[in-house]
Amino acid sequence: MSQNEEVHKILVEAGSLLKCYYEEAPKWDEKGRFELVSEADLAAERLIVTRLRSAFPGEAIYAEEAGEDAPDYDRDATVRWIVDPLDGTANFVAGIPYFAISIARERDGQIAEGYVYNPVSEELFYSTRSEGRSYLRDDPITVSETADLGDALVAFGFSANMDAIRKYYARWGPVFERCRKGLAVIVPSMTLCNVARGRLDAFIDFGCSMEGQAAAALIVKNAGGVILNYDLTEHDHRNKGALAANPHLADVLRHHAT
Repeated sequence: MSQNEEVHKILVEAGSLLKCYYEEAPKWDEKGRFELVSEADLAAERLIVTRLRSAFPGEAIYAEEAGEDAPDYDRDATVRWIVDPLDGTANFVAGIPYFAISIARERDGQIAEGYVYNPVSEELFYSTRSEGRSYLRDDPITVSETADLGDALVAFGFSANMDAIRKYYARWGPVFERCRKGLAVIVPSMTLCNVARGRLDAFIDFGCSMEGQAAAALIVKNAGGVILNYDLTEHDHRNKGALAANPHLADVLRHHAT
């Protein structure tokens, strides 16, 4: 079992900050159509970036809100941190306790470490490429064994956005019709981790960002799952969108994609 204690401390500190905002009904704004940003996102990002700079001097940082404008961002860096300070802002501002902080360490273009933390439930998921295992807190996790789509819980990354709903139904109509339950969930990091732990059997999201999926993608892989780009090609965390499932259902979903 390998866990970066410095990152754990940063997650807990940033999580405590988010919980304070969460309990105070945070103020928010719209950074794009159907995309929210809150004062909590910005405060948590500042804290995380400051702590990473101190703990890991010289390593580049890409954080969701600052992006390529951050002083620590270096497109050609050998090692960089990828940070989503608050994945699930809509849930956060609505008082739904399903959101997370995601921190990934990228080395030579590959994710070497991944951490996803829900500060309300205090669930910490993590994995390292070198060890090849995934954990919830300190317990190993694995994907489900569900092989029949009729028994599967499948989450889709959309809210009340008709364009997105039509797009999913156009491509995944047979899955909606045949799965046991289709769920609309818009927190990629936590939802991918729930595939990794076997709570969900699959997750399909054409819009999830690099920041939202980078850490959790490694966690899915090392929990025995399959993760692909949304177009079903080999997964690259830098691409938008992802599909994750246990190995049995990954084959089924490939067959039903239209």
